[in-house]
Amino acid sequence: MIYDLVLLHPPTVYDFRKEMLFTGPISDVVPSSPVFEMYPVGLTSIGDYLERFGLKVKIINIANRMLLNPNFDVEKKIKNIKAKAFGIDLHWLPHAHGSVELAKIVKKYHPETPVMFGGLSSTYFHKELIEYPWIDFIVRGDTTEKLILMLLNKLEKKDVTGFADIPNLTWKRNNQYFYNEITYVPDSLDEFNLPGYRYIIGSVFKYFNLLDPLPYKGWLRYPNTAILTSKGCNYNCLICGGSRDAYELNCNRKKLVMRSPQKMLEDIALIQRFTRAPIFLLNDIRQGGKEYVDEFLDGLSKMKLKNELVFELFNYADERFFERLNKAIPKYSIELTLESADEDIRKYNGKLPCTNAKVIEMLQFALKQGCAKVDLFFHDGYP
Repeated sequence: MIYDLVLLHPPTVYDFRKEMLFTGPISDVVPSSPVFEMYPVGLTSIGDYLERFGLKVKIINIANRMLLNPNFDVEKKIKNIKAKAFGIDLHWLPHAHGSVELAKIVKKYHPETPVMFGGLSSTYFHKELIEYPWIDFIVRGDTTEKLILMLLNKLEKKDVTGFADIPNLTWKRNNQYFYNEITYVPDSLDEFNLPGYRYIIGSVFKYFNLLDPLPYKGWLRYPNTAILTSKGCNYNCLICGGSRDAYELNCNRKKLVMRSPQKMLEDIALIQRFTRAPIFLLNDIRQGGKEYVDEFLDGLSKMKLKNELVFELFNYADERFFERLNKAIPKYSIELTLESADEDIRKYNGKLPCTNAKVIEMLQFALKQGCAKVDLFFHDGYP
């Protein structure tokens, strides 16, 4: 089969099976190993969107295949792929080495096939990445489904006029580099499925392969699902690459955009049809405002909800909020992203009024109102 696009997810460090290396962050909350084999939800959204237009898109989680089988031959796998284009995510910075090395292997066996990069880290480092001979395009910004469709259509037509008309694109020709302005910043996310679980399930049967698109090692034993609630942020935490200023600087996104409560409820209903795994709501839904939260929780209370929901909270929540969760949802948990246990650092970072006293008060509210589990999310190693 010839695919229109094959999306590859790299390990953090490509040689992790051979070298004793420090591979980067380790998380007890993110269901992934230090190889960070869990790919961004954007890959599934890209696959879902493109296949609506009749394209054949396949996700191959190279990092996970390498973890599952120490003898898995990456080069043989890539050599045997027939694709019109390859896409590699460099969303999280720990994949800096693995993504570039994977692109080099792709070009080794498919020298004439275009290779594109995408993700927040790709967007930030696009001028450095385009200088690598084995990277042809960087699709910048936080929402690239339509842009990739435009690029694939132009490549299919073998358009010799160049790519100046595709927003957000970094590209090259005859040793010249071009950086198209970021002008495509959608103010609605509802036409995209984040993530595209319908696409993932369908691709297993369509392409007769269960292992390639698995999200992470151990997913079959302990499946976890997630829904992206928003892009952009109201907060401006100093250490965050997804802060308000970072989004504006790198993606030209000047304000937060939330997915509609209706789309979120549709996603939850779909997930319940194929798994009873917990559903993690990425980002704090309270950023959408009181009316948004009320509409979403009212919708949940009318569903026959069977899955546990995990809510990410960026800051202090009062008892009324937990009362609402307890009333609307049979089972829920929370993840509180404090990032630092030090109140002074938290203050500088922008996490007030989350003092330690407020945190303890909030945890008491949560446990009183039926919260099943609490994750406190801390980072280590601040500059």
